[in-house]
Parts: sequence; structure tokens; C-alpha cells
Amino acid sequence: VLERAMLLCSGDTIGLDELPPPIHGARRDSGALPQLQRFGLDDGWLGRPLRDVRRDVLEQVERAYIDAALRENGGRIDATARRAGMNVRNLFDKMKRYGLRKEDYRARG
Repeated sequence: VLERAMLLCSGDTIGLDELPPPIHGARRDSGALPQLQRFGLDDGWLGRPLRDVRRDVLEQVERAYIDAALRENGGRIDATARRAGMNVRNLFDKMKRYGLRKEDYRARG
């Protein structure tokens, strides 16, 4: 494996790309990394404070939830707020924060 890596290496250092997938894949794809990448986190997520990562993931989930609920309720704010278990004012605040407009969810006919 090392001989192959030395032959494939373009510089003075052997990187993960020169190693076969069973070796670099086990390290790169182990644990929670693939799961967290689903949330759009880049490879540097571990270098950030947990509170920042948590905030970013929560915002993505919250926006997706509100988007789906608005879509399902045809942009009706009262029904969407009820489904989400929140008051209408808080829903409007979150919609504004995420750039969601009720008009974009109303059926056009």
C-alpha cells in the first residue's frame, strides 16, 4: 500500500487520495460525518464551536419545516401556525427571517 501511495503521490507528502478507499474511506466516512454532511455542513464543521453548528442545523431544519407546512396549508398562516404549535406572530417573524412569503404558497388558479 505504501509503495503504491509513493508512486501515486505527486509531492513530498502522501495524502488520503493516494491511499485505497478501505483505508481513507474508513477514516473519512466514519462516525457522524456522513450524517452531518446531509445538513450541508462542510468538512470544517468540527473546527467550529458546537453552539454555532447547532444553530446552523436548527435553522436549516426550522426553515424546511415551515416551508413544508406552508406548502401543505396553501400559505394559510393560521393553519400553519396551529400545525407548528406556535402563535401567528412567531410564525411571521420566522418567515421574515427565512425569506418566506405566504403569497408564494397560495394556489394560483
